[in-house]
Amino acid sequence: MSHSDSSTGSEVSVMSVSKRRKVSASSRTYVPVTSSVAASVAAVFGGGAYRATTLTTPLTAKAKNPAPEKLPTKSKDEQKPKKPNFSNSHELVTLLVGQGPNEKKFVVHKESACFYSPVFKAAFNSSFIEGQTQEYRFDDVSEGTVQFLVQWLYHQELSLVPLEDGKYKQDEFTSVVELWILADKLLITPLQNLALREIYKLGRPKGTSISHVIPYVYSNTGPGSPLRRFVVDLCASKLSASTYLKTPQRFPQAMLIDLATVLAGAITSSASQKLDPGRLEYELSRYYISRA
Repeated sequence: MSHSDSSTGSEVSVMSVSKRRKVSASSRTYVPVTSSVAASVAAVFGGGAYRATTLTTPLTAKAKNPAPEKLPTKSKDEQKPKKPNFSNSHELVTLLVGQGPNEKKFVVHKESACFYSPVFKAAFNSSFIEGQTQEYRFDDVSEGTVQFLVQWLYHQELSLVPLEDGKYKQDEFTSVVELWILADKLLITPLQNLALREIYKLGRPKGTSISHVIPYVYSNTGPGSPLRRFVVDLCASKLSASTYLKTPQRFPQAMLIDLATVLAGAITSSASQKLDPGRLEYELSRYYISRA
């Protein structure tokens, strides 16, 4: 198991993949929002002074008297998972990310990759290029995201290193968001659910800002996506009106429509109750992906 740099030929153990590297955010095209639209959404929060108003959404309405620091338990799909036995430990495959001199290679056990991902299993055992070369190339994915993927393939956990103030680097946050979307493409449900819990921990109140990843989420997911719903509900519970006014370019039109729908439902259903961000942790299972 090794990670080799094609430009230098050097290799390091796969077990060291928890070391974070700088991640460059992927650029995506989305519909920009005018400040007038953002102001309209902001007005829902607090009128002319744009003061943040807390509301109850369907996400938090069910929870009562939550313990703020207790995170949700694992989903049924993640409890007591089976493990690959590495009976064919000599069979290796290569995961490629980047192009040209920036290309990085991650060499992993074929059994592990195919055990957790039906996409890998189909690709590496086919007559297509992946089956012939035993290489799988990722497009529009950062190196840090693939490092997280390899880390999970061997340990079924993610190692995120907080800064001194308890927050996390934005590039690490971006990598975890990318990881959820990558796991969706690879059909690795347990990894999606683990990534979701990490996104919540990173974006919880007093944590890392989440607004910078919203364009990427909406460019890489479709209507009704659990990740879209989660991000919108997190924004409804956390972001103040001033955030929408200061950086309107970070909020795609589709996201603002989703946000307005959530807020309208919250106002209609229970305007007297206040939105408690701490209750989000008890409702994360609403966004988990169930295996078919």
